[in-house]
Amino acid sequence: MTRLQGRAIVCVGFAEWDAELWTNQQHLMSRLARDNDVLFVESLGLRRPQLAGRDLRRLVRRLGRGLAGPRRRDGLRVLAPLVLPLHSRGWVRTLNAVLLRAQVRLATRGWRRPVLWSYVPQAEQLLATLDPHTVVYHCVDDIAAQKGVDGASFRAAEERYAARADLVVASAPALAERLRPQARALVFAPNVADTALFATALEPGPVDPALDALPAPRVVFTGAVVATKLDLDLLADLARARPAWSLALVGPVGVGDPSTDVGALAALPNVHLLGGRSYDALPAVLRGADVGIVPYAVNDLTRSVFPMKIYEYLAAGLPVVTTPLPALDGVDAVARAGDAAGFAAAVDEALATDTPDARAGRSAAARAHSWDVRLDELSAAVTAVERTGPGPALSADEHRTARLLFAEELAAGTVTEEAIVAAPEVAAAVADAGVPSLPRRVVLAAERKAGRFDAFTRHTLPAQRARRAVLGEAADGPPKVLLRMDEYPHWLAAREPDGHDDAAFARWRELLAGVPHLVAVVPRLAADPEQREGPSRELTDLEVARLREMAADGVAFGLHGYEHRTHFRDPRRHTELGHLSPAAVGALLDRARAELADRAGIDPQVLVPPFNTVGARQWPALAARFPVITGGPESTLRLGAPPGPTFRGGAAYLPSHPPLYGDAAGVLPELERHLEARTGLWTPVVLHWGWEAANGWTDLERLVERLRPYATPWGDFLDAVEKSR
Repeated sequence: MTRLQGRAIVCVGFAEWDAELWTNQQHLMSRLARDNDVLFVESLGLRRPQLAGRDLRRLVRRLGRGLAGPRRRDGLRVLAPLVLPLHSRGWVRTLNAVLLRAQVRLATRGWRRPVLWSYVPQAEQLLATLDPHTVVYHCVDDIAAQKGVDGASFRAAEERYAARADLVVASAPALAERLRPQARALVFAPNVADTALFATALEPGPVDPALDALPAPRVVFTGAVVATKLDLDLLADLARARPAWSLALVGPVGVGDPSTDVGALAALPNVHLLGGRSYDALPAVLRGADVGIVPYAVNDLTRSVFPMKIYEYLAAGLPVVTTPLPALDGVDAVARAGDAAGFAAAVDEALATDTPDARAGRSAAARAHSWDVRLDELSAAVTAVERTGPGPALSADEHRTARLLFAEELAAGTVTEEAIVAAPEVAAAVADAGVPSLPRRVVLAAERKAGRFDAFTRHTLPAQRARRAVLGEAADGPPKVLLRMDEYPHWLAAREPDGHDDAAFARWRELLAGVPHLVAVVPRLAADPEQREGPSRELTDLEVARLREMAADGVAFGLHGYEHRTHFRDPRRHTELGHLSPAAVGALLDRARAELADRAGIDPQVLVPPFNTVGARQWPALAARFPVITGGPESTLRLGAPPGPTFRGGAAYLPSHPPLYGDAAGVLPELERHLEARTGLWTPVVLHWGWEAANGWTDLERLVERLRPYATPWGDFLDAVEKSR
């Protein structure tokens, strides 16, 4: 997916940028500011201020900043608007609208039709001033239910703004349910975390000194300590029930609710109010924690809250215990309890069963819930709605990709094409950014080399969310594994027959007996495939016999070039096809198919480019000959990394990414990840029988037994591709 780039974005937030606690708005906008010009408009003062020290200091600070004009922070500009926080009065709302428009108009001079991305509906006051190209309403809290907010005027503004927005983003199911009737297009996007930052809690390092001084076990809460959200009575009961625990509350007291009284709680000897920490300092806190807790009261406000700390705790490896917040239904990695006795028992269980391996597993699973992943998804959703304004519109190829994503359901008549294309989640999942630019290819190469390219997070999860948006729970099911084996004969069989001969291949055939798979084949072998020119030989009679046997056993075939000879000796540039003109590629592949048909009686309908390298300029020639063109790690640098399988030019591009492209030892744990997630998706797995022979076959034996029930005949996939075209 491609993020928004080169855009002007006006974001209207619900808090100050330099707030003690960063929220959704800071995390997303600071990332968008890396590639876009972002103006962040701070809180419009929706909550009626109280005559408390914190609120008075805030008012004085806002006045000074407002008079000074926009300031630079974290790569963007921040505007503190001069408005009166008395929104229940009509004349004040009118005055505030005039003031806000004037200040934003001045701050956006030279901008033409920016994106208006707002976390509060009062941004409707800017619609005429900005004439925005795209309007996004990002709802992350039920602000109308917050203490001191004029709920009636807020609800009225929200209904108007949600109906006007091109895209509504909701962070909790209750918010999505409430806004769906007004929304033209709606995406459910729960809060996530800076998972890379919090995963450092698993690494050796210092522990927050104040926490380190407390006796274990340390049961930790991070965040605002406020009576509107926290169940203070529950915490007190918990502290009394488990006097040996250290209950550490790490965060500022009274943010958003200055009347919060924690006196009774602070009087308990094992409750420790440690104060706030900077965001970057939180991993050091969680490094010393034993359990992370979310002891929220369940009330009108919190019913619509999806706490960011859930995935922060999990990324840090901690077991998590929470009260039964409705937004967390479906988050299986946390334990829930509604009263002090149940909460204490859940924490006891977490303390007794936690292990280093369990922590590593939680952190690995949390990687799928990062701000970078969320930004990719939201960028795709915005791009989708921008194509035609309200509602996503798909290109012809994206429409084909969407049909392929729901191939079984369309064939069974359990879903309609209209329902599929109407879902913005589908538009986001099938959006194809095409061939990446050179800078993007450099980034992709660096991510691959560093092991940071996680195809499951980038592609599998958005596709799964798209299916769930249309099908609900019926979307879940085991992955449809498309197993591919490279290659026969082995590309080194002519030059180095030892270990690459028929005897070694026979062991592969024995292990794969009865398992649907595809074999990449060539009609000739180069005597030295790493020499640009030189002799080659045709297939031996034994090799032809093996191909005929496999065909009789139902094995599918993919054409793997002509003689698997690289034009360049440098391994980083290996290619048999990538340097050829489209006409030359077409002629070479036509010749290869003709020879295979003549010698072995097979006609591959899938192209497996040798060395996984083929260029965009050859694509039309390939798409005219093959309905499916596969790929691997190398092809992502030339053709991109779409949420495959993806149609391009009428042919389906089916890339496979490590670790599902690799040896059996690496594939197996990643396959378990897909099985546990019940993705229900086409899932390409690529193995090399030469690698497995060198590894002694044991890992392959384990993998084959695990994937055997889920291996899907390639004929089923080809039929689905044909119907989707």
